[in-house]
Amino acid sequence: MVFVCLFLNCGKARGNCADCATLVQEGGKSMDSNSSLPCFRVYTDGGARGNPGPAGAGAVIVGEDGNVKGRISQFLGTATNNQAEYRALILALQWLQEREIRCVDVFMDSELIVRQLQGKYKVKDKELARLFVQVWNMLPAFSKISFHHIPREQNKEADALVNKAIDRGAPNS
Repeated sequence: MVFVCLFLNCGKARGNCADCATLVQEGGKSMDSNSSLPCFRVYTDGGARGNPGPAGAGAVIVGEDGNVKGRISQFLGTATNNQAEYRALILALQWLQEREIRCVDVFMDSELIVRQLQGKYKVKDKELARLFVQVWNMLPAFSKISFHHIPREQNKEADALVNKAIDRGAPNS
């Protein structure tokens, strides 16, 4: 299975297009970011109190109809902020895969993670590289997936789920 960049219709193999934000299976339905196909929207956030410190993951999954289909709020133990961001994304992608949802737009307030997934930033940290590869290996399960950076103010519900997870899991929080 080969994935190609359709973001700029350059047709480069996955990972070879620095401008690619959308991956589409070659030979499959041609869907780009302007496709009329309604997709699920996923808002993820991760955070740690201290860096590293007690960490949590949060996600809000919104269906094609605009209604919330699921929420994730999980305590992660000790992690860095960036590790928590990746782990929140992994939890959301697992949720989608379990339900065989194949079209998704992911919104995150972590510019670093979004740009790494778009191939615009290198992944230098060893633990983040491991998490990046875990996400990358999940992508073929989706017929369309895109990653978007949003301001923190547009990710308040996922952020609240992170804080609830840390409050539940961390001693003396």
